[in-house]
Amino acid sequence: MKFTTPVALLLLAACGSNPQALGPEGTSQPNVILICWDTVRADRLTPYGYEKHPTTPFLSELAQKGLIFDDAWSTAGWTKPSVSSFMTGTLPAHHGVYDGSSKEAAGVVSDLLPDDSTTLAEVFEGAGYRTAGFVKNGHLRPGLGLEQGFDSYRDRVGDSRAIRWEALDWLDSLDGNEPFYLYLHTIDAHWPWEIPDEYAGRFTALADVRRFQARSSADLFDAVEDGELAWTTTDQDQLDSLYDGALRYQDDQLRLLFEGLEQRGLTDNLVFAFVSDHGEALGENGRFGHGYGLGQELLHVPFIISGPGIEARRSSAPVSLLDLFPTLIAAAGIDAPATHDGIDRLADPDSDRERVAEHKAPDRYLATLRRGDLAVELDWLAPAPDPGRIPFGPGDRVEAKFEPGPGTWIASEVDEGDDDVDDPAELKGPLDGIDDSWIGLGGRHYERAAEARLVFADGAEGLEPAVGSMVKLRMEGTPPVVTRIKLYPEGTEVEFELRGAVDEVEGGASTGRIRIAGEWIDLGPDSDVGGPAPRKLERAAFAQLLASGGEAAATQGFELERRGFRIEGSRRVGIAEIPLGLEQRLVGRLVDASAGRLWSADGAQAVLGSDDLDALRRLGYLR
Repeated sequence: MKFTTPVALLLLAACGSNPQALGPEGTSQPNVILICWDTVRADRLTPYGYEKHPTTPFLSELAQKGLIFDDAWSTAGWTKPSVSSFMTGTLPAHHGVYDGSSKEAAGVVSDLLPDDSTTLAEVFEGAGYRTAGFVKNGHLRPGLGLEQGFDSYRDRVGDSRAIRWEALDWLDSLDGNEPFYLYLHTIDAHWPWEIPDEYAGRFTALADVRRFQARSSADLFDAVEDGELAWTTTDQDQLDSLYDGALRYQDDQLRLLFEGLEQRGLTDNLVFAFVSDHGEALGENGRFGHGYGLGQELLHVPFIISGPGIEARRSSAPVSLLDLFPTLIAAAGIDAPATHDGIDRLADPDSDRERVAEHKAPDRYLATLRRGDLAVELDWLAPAPDPGRIPFGPGDRVEAKFEPGPGTWIASEVDEGDDDVDDPAELKGPLDGIDDSWIGLGGRHYERAAEARLVFADGAEGLEPAVGSMVKLRMEGTPPVVTRIKLYPEGTEVEFELRGAVDEVEGGASTGRIRIAGEWIDLGPDSDVGGPAPRKLERAAFAQLLASGGEAAATQGFELERRGFRIEGSRRVGIAEIPLGLEQRLVGRLVDASAGRLWSADGAQAVLGSDDLDALRRLGYLR
């Protein structure tokens, strides 16, 4: 049905100034909708002054009836820690959600938002609201803690259009006797920009941007970052046009969502908030993507709120997304719990409190504080490992060549593997024996699955596996079961090799052992274990670092680098001297946040399954 109500009337209804407007069934409690556009920079949106393309005209119309924060900062440069922060009003140092995005082996585990956290959904649920979340991002899947407080919570439901449909269908299922809190998280502006062709080619020729939408574009961006490929102004214009087209697609879907709300009579008493979790590097300083640090291109995000009693104006106050928690709750007329570290921007709109953001990488921790146009960043590099330490740990992918001996396998070489994080283990070598139910290799016997497939290397077609045959066994489960046998031609020389994820390590590089697929392989003085162990920021050491405000860093072996910046638009410009007092204020904020931390030093983490890993791979977090 064509929508005919004038947009101006819609905006007045959605963002009216009558604080006594009645909500569902005569109650004064307003309905609340929070929308997060993933990976969206504030400086690319129409209400923030962007003029190269008309990216968000409808958002601009909505924003004109609400409170626009021109200088809002995220608490992190990627989704998991940022969303966890604005959903709880606490810094990552408090909620502990840091890991789960690594392109390396660390990507097989993901931090959990602690059960003791108080989320926006829980506050609204406690105030009698019906609550629902419809999201598209593998980092927000149920089971990681962000679903706390939602009556209905679904992830990976599709693009902005599909999420709009899901939201309106859920609203149609309500009986109208209770107010609602609805959270929508869309991801169309995230690589690889899987949007309709109409929008991919909205601001340039469609053929010009196809290469950026291909999965192989990750390699293209890597080549530019590594200096192997030049990045031209034409390249920049084309990438800008694709990104802007993704924003326009979401904006048009936002317009259709509000038309659906108006048709249902749900805009008369509505609090609406709009944010992004983080920004995106689009060629600045030769960088692309996000999740690598704390640059201005990653931290400057939109923050807009409208609703009954909220004055339509712009604010230049230095705002953090931590402030969303108390502000959104206050806009609904609810008292915020004392669990957050944000500022109610309706009660205190012009506070100039400094902003803090954090980033934890596998080998280092960065934290930054900004006050005015000056910022300080502290970069703690994890301690160098003991040179005698085994350079692999649980979850790492390795290839171990070995010699079988009486009751033991002894490694000749162990190297980093190049297979995917969820690939099954594989064992190579000559067969000791085989029948319909078991297979022997390296002095071990393994169960043979009834449906185990036999495949052939070139030249082996027509052969049957027998004692002495050179094979590669695919093994799955615990204890491992052979699910595939790859047979090599007669005369092929195959070294004994076991490849897969490390289960456990014991001892040192020349006196220890490593377990893969349930099998222990001993290390000796002649074993080549692939060089020194990499630096790793262990969770227990990290907790101590935060709690001490860095004072424990020297004794723990951390290396600290201090950097000062001046913020100029979307750039950080390095300065020679760190602004006086900012380092101390940053350390103080981190100590305060970690003092009541909800996460333990040994961590609460989930091991990701194949479906979860596939979802992260589609977003470029795993290769």
